[in-house]
Amino acid sequence: LADDFRVRTGIDTQFNTVVFRNRLSQEAKIALYRIAQEALTNIERHSGATQVLVDLRGHRAGATLHISDDGCGVEQAPKGDGHGIGLRNMQERMEQIGGHLRVLSSKSGTVIEARLPLAHMLPPQDKDPQSKAKA
Repeated sequence: LADDFRVRTGIDTQFNTVVFRNRLSQEAKIALYRIAQEALTNIERHSGATQVLVDLRGHRAGATLHISDDGCGVEQAPKGDGHGIGLRNMQERMEQIGGHLRVLSSKSGTVIEARLPLAHMLPPQDKDPQSKAKA
């Protein structure tokens, strides 16, 4: 997603992650992917950003997707005017799986942080199929 975005828009986009000991549930993978899609769409359409950083990390409490840009920030629109639907959709997606979404914005950029609870982390996959047969 980040590579396609960089090629399509010309915006310098970096994706960082570490190998997770645990795996994400399918529901969590879909939620984080859709949030990243919406965030990148908003960056392209509205931010004027020249740099984007997408970072995905697993930790003791679950996992966190962190997307930041150096754009103009998110303007707070009055309720009911149709603006912010994408942000609302991201928030609802996280609430459905017990996660939290935080949006921090200023004139020097925006940070979107999606935090998943540990419940969406699956145990590591056994790399040796013979070890199950031995057990």
